[in-house]
Amino acid sequence: MLYVNYSQEDEMYDIYIVGEGGVDANSNSSYLFYGFENCTSINFNDCFCTSNTTDMSHMFSYCLWLSDIDLSSFDTSNVNYMNGMFSYCRALTEIDLSNFDMSNVEDDEDMFYGCPAGDNY
Repeated sequence: MLYVNYSQEDEMYDIYIVGEGGVDANSNSSYLFYGFENCTSINFNDCFCTSNTTDMSHMFSYCLWLSDIDLSSFDTSNVNYMNGMFSYCRALTEIDLSNFDMSNVEDDEDMFYGCPAGDNY
């Protein structure tokens, strides 16, 4: 289930992923949250299963105001593509990817293109 908390005052919203027993991401999850321009945070509540996902390219691209995202529960051991995953997330200044297993990633080009610290990647 996707739950959206919308603030009409500032036209921004937060997304919460919830599901009894969990929610399985598609093997091709590229562009899944692409263009959620006014989204400020996404909370996966440790119930979003990515163990069978192979493509996360541009998954969060153009989430212009996304500043709060916790991907510590993501299983990226089977992911091959992460290119442009966070491109143009202009408000994203810090993200913890310490649990990311990138051993099978073939393409991570421009993963942070257009982000505040993207040139440092």
